[in-house]
Amino acid sequence: MLASKQDLFLAMPACRLSLPSEVTHDTATAVLEQLQRQLRLSGVVDVVEVDVAALRRFDSSVLAVLLALLRTAPQNDRKWRVLNSFPQFAGLVAIYGLDELLFS
Repeated sequence: MLASKQDLFLAMPACRLSLPSEVTHDTATAVLEQLQRQLRLSGVVDVVEVDVAALRRFDSSVLAVLLALLRTAPQNDRKWRVLNSFPQFAGLVAIYGLDELLFS
């Protein structure tokens, strides 16, 4: 029996990063540094998962943080996945035309 694409994706070693409740212009640099540090400490992984469930207060800076993290994925041949999206976050992503990039 052949494994499905989803089964193969789930079987890869992953690093799960969680965004905090606030990512704004004032907090974005610190959030990015923390997430990049966690990513470096995770070692060799095939999948980077970013959980956005905790986000409550955010602006377009959250997209800059995610794009900066995404830039590290291709360099290390990593896959990318956003988890627990919600309408307000997805709407911001769509306004900036990043839905295909962040949700594919």
